[in-house]
Amino acid sequence: MGFVERVVKKEGKERSKVLTKLTDKGMNEIGIGVSSGGSAKAGGELHRALLFKAKEWLDNQGYNTVIPEQGGRI
Repeated sequence: MGFVERVVKKEGKERSKVLTKLTDKGMNEIGIGVSSGGSAKAGGELHRALLFKAKEWLDNQGYNTVIPEQGGRI
């Protein structure tokens, strides 16, 4: 089992979406420990922390990663 797994989602007649998902091994490798949160805000903060942790790990592996600015609700 690798660090990332490929997930293919087929919805109706649309083109299939190919996504990647970190495996448990991948999350452990980059030092992410996921705990259950209680609020939606905590979930958003956890998501943001995961993004930056994954970016840092990928950058250290030689990838050039960019996290785009978010235009969501304030």
